[in-house]
Amino acid sequence: MNLVWLQSVGERTTTLEHQYMRRLARFPINRSRLTQLAWERGKAAYVGGGRYLSPPNIAVDIAFTHADPSAGDHNAPIQAYLRIPKGKTPANGWPILLFICGLDAYKTDNTSRMQIHTDRGFATLSFEIPGTGDCPAAPNDPTSPDRLMSSVLDWVTSNASEYGLNIARIVARGISTGGYYAIRIAHTHAEHLFAVAAQGGSCHHMFDAAWIGAQNQTEYPFALADAVAYKFGYRGSDPLAAYAVDERKFSLRDVGLLNQQSCKLLLINGMEDSIFPIEDNFIVARRGVNKDLLARGNRSHSYHPLLLFNGEGDCLAAKLRPGNVHSAEDWDELLLPEIERQQGMGKEVVFRADAAFAKPEIYEALEERGVKYAIRIPANDSLERDIAELLTRPAGRPSHKPIMWYKGFLYQAASWRIARRVVAKVEFHAGELFPRVGFIVTTPETPSRAVVRFYNKRGTAEQWIKEGKQAVKMTRLSCHRFRSNQVRLALSLLAYNLGNLWRRLGLPRGIENWSLTSLQQRLVKTGGRLVKHARYYWLLLAEGHLTRRLFGSMLRRIEGLPLPAG
Repeated sequence: MNLVWLQSVGERTTTLEHQYMRRLARFPINRSRLTQLAWERGKAAYVGGGRYLSPPNIAVDIAFTHADPSAGDHNAPIQAYLRIPKGKTPANGWPILLFICGLDAYKTDNTSRMQIHTDRGFATLSFEIPGTGDCPAAPNDPTSPDRLMSSVLDWVTSNASEYGLNIARIVARGISTGGYYAIRIAHTHAEHLFAVAAQGGSCHHMFDAAWIGAQNQTEYPFALADAVAYKFGYRGSDPLAAYAVDERKFSLRDVGLLNQQSCKLLLINGMEDSIFPIEDNFIVARRGVNKDLLARGNRSHSYHPLLLFNGEGDCLAAKLRPGNVHSAEDWDELLLPEIERQQGMGKEVVFRADAAFAKPEIYEALEERGVKYAIRIPANDSLERDIAELLTRPAGRPSHKPIMWYKGFLYQAASWRIARRVVAKVEFHAGELFPRVGFIVTTPETPSRAVVRFYNKRGTAEQWIKEGKQAVKMTRLSCHRFRSNQVRLALSLLAYNLGNLWRRLGLPRGIENWSLTSLQQRLVKTGGRLVKHARYYWLLLAEGHLTRRLFGSMLRRIEGLPLPAG
């Protein structure tokens, strides 16, 4: 969100807020007269307010010197926004970040992202991709971004002395659909770029007809497939059909581009991204060198919620965070107040978590509050030396059943103030050359096998998260503002908790283990009719999975629940 209060000549103005409202009017893509008008007025508002930013926003026109009108390019300048960091120019000039906008977030919509880079000493130059905003490059020509980027790089080189830019340190960042173009330029312009980051991008499977057909049912708040088809230049009577027919036209893999030499390339995405397939990042990472992939588990396209469950599947607390933070970020804001609340009710608290929470500050906070815990820790050479005798495969014919060994011992890492108990589990599986090894740091003085059994129940939380995704769509966080997505997550978790309470307290035997999706589809979505009489009502329900006997049993269970005190 670009909501910024600005001070000018003693008066407070809200021009950037006005631009944001016009973004809503043209979202997701300007494809009509009215949305184009909203875009133009939004730009005017942003240019007016952008000069008060720190550092100020500078509107620049870049000559489209490599344009090819015969391929569909327009003979118009590339409109871009430039921001130069405050302070003294370094001896070699400012490194410059080329920010490649996405499908719906144009150069007016990335103020906060540009601010982060300028605060860290990067000049930023943001511009739109073909088929969006003011971009003059042909949307339906797969090679038009090459001409676009060549023109932008020519401008950077020719204006480096004027703005104090370091042309030896040109980096690029593309987000979402812009990530597709970031992957492309990392290969087509490798000799000009120091490094490229493609966040949430794609390259091949996003153009599969099956994926295109399913895009309108993803986490995106609008008809995504229609917007993407329009962006790629399919604007006839049936754009989706034409887009699907040309499904391989824009594939970077099929044209052999990914086999070319690339500059340093960092790929970032969530494993649960429903907008662009994570498999496309694997395709890029496996071809060539200088490529790193950061695939974050349980992440969707944009955000990374932190969830806290109890042992019965109720979500006790949640916090929405940006998608680029560490998995344990803000753990104290969620965990510590809940521990105090539970202990205030006289309950014993035991905590389990995966290796992302293997932090000494977490151990110390739990120990200070008398909380027992079982947290997985990453393996290292020191830990493996302590269990060296368990790592040798047993002599004789391999067993078809897994062989499991356990060992508990004291261990103190360099960052720990005290030694703590660690439990190791070693598994030998038939057909596998090396054993599977896991380590758990723990406080309970119980047998090692019991500690592992307790920790393994943490996997049940993964199932609860999956239920929340499928039944209440809690990861469909695609509003325009971060705060709106926080509210949306809270509402989704409220619905999840109501469903889980119903399952735990109101369901009779036989169906008490149904998933929330099964409850939703078999019991909630039941046809019915309410008949009103003078002195009473009749509720008539269709008998399918929800029978009269089952409905009566649930009502009796709910009626028998104790009333809350007070």
